Amino acid sequence: MLLAGCLRFHGNFSVSFYVNQAIALPKLKGDDNENSVLFLYHSIFLSEQCEFWFLSKKKIPSCNPSYSFQTTMAIDYSIIIPAYNEEALLADTISHLREAMATVALTGEIIVCDNNSTDRTAEIAERAGALVVFEGINQISRARNGGAKVAKGRYLVFVDADTLVPPALLQKALDNLESGHCCGGGANITEEAEIPVLARAVVGYWNILSRTFGLAAGCFVYARRDDFEACGGFSEKVYATEEVWFSMALKRQARKHKRKFRIITKPKVVTSGRKLVWYSYSYQSLLLLLIFLCPYLTRFKGLCSYWYKRPEK
Repeated sequence: MLLAGCLRFHGNFSVSFYVNQAIALPKLKGDDNENSVLFLYHSIFLSEQCEFWFLSKKKIPSCNPSYSFQTTMAIDYSIIIPAYNEEALLADTISHLREAMATVALTGEIIVCDNNSTDRTAEIAERAGALVVFEGINQISRARNGGAKVAKGRYLVFVDADTLVPPALLQKALDNLESGHCCGGGANITEEAEIPVLARAVVGYWNILSRTFGLAAGCFVYARRDDFEACGGFSEKVYATEEVWFSMALKRQARKHKRKFRIITKPKVVTSGRKLVWYSYSYQSLLLLLIFLCPYLTRFKGLCSYWYKRPEK
């Protein structure tokens, strides 16, 4: 398997030149898909204190300290959906969010940031009752920040347009924030439809990294409003992996105030997993390896087409 080979090679490299120590493989609970990739986790990361070596403080893109966000917090939470040409799935995403919100005692709103779509994304969002804002520059982090800028909630929840949020997950995230001991976090993911075995292994591998090292998947990120603003929002210097950089920044902010960054393991957020089907494993493996070796590449949109372009029908 190309992905395994590439990552194992880099894991050995990082062991020799960055860590030079070994620890026992931790016992992690998970389904068969996750257990099948435990050896990958052990080959790359040797310590929980050794968060991605390429995510050192010196290399983390600065966020947006001068970014101006909405200061009026008239409701409890805001759900923000960045959307670019999402007419096919957006209505279902909003419908499931409405169902989840109906089970929560806190008051919330749904904001869709239309990221310069050329289809009926904005129209569908408006018909579904969401507040629609426009971001003309096609960049995921800008769309996330654009939604947050007009949000009125004390808590922010970022959801991708191809993602379904179970009611219990939304409740758990809000309970974490309401406790006062949590700055935010993310959730483990699962796929809405059946996907190939190798693709399931990749998802399981990500879930292990996510809960072990505290990294939120972009399809579901939640945070306290004040901590989000203190971090400057999502970095607009990168065109992809902005949720990883934000996770690192939010954890640093949490440590200052002795709060926790929490990944919710159950229930999992449901994502379409469409990119795992659209693109070949060799392409995805090579892309992952390049970004792992040189995160600076995500500053160039032309090298991040995986997140912006779709295969022709």
